[in-house]
Amino acid sequence: MIAVPTPFKGDHEPDMTYVESAARSIAPVLKKGALVILESTSPVGSTEKMAEWLAEMRPDLTFHSRWRAGGRQHCLLPGTRVTGPGYGRAD
Repeated sequence: MIAVPTPFKGDHEPDMTYVESAARSIAPVLKKGALVILESTSPVGSTEKMAEWLAEMRPDLTFHSRWRAGGRQHCLLPGTRVTGPGYGRAD
């Protein structure tokens, strides 16, 4: 899981430096079948850009068609949450 800040530059553009650095850091040690998750408040297209950086460094790896740039968009729904004693369940 990549969890790094994505601050804004002076021109109000997102600074993807931390995401790129993290992707390039993990690329050499990724194994076939590994799942990489970008957990960051980042702009649309960030995951696809991260996949491009990883593919650039690791052409031996493949990306499932549902997750590569230009593929279908998917949303992972959160599971059931327990809020605490006496509060029941939050869905």
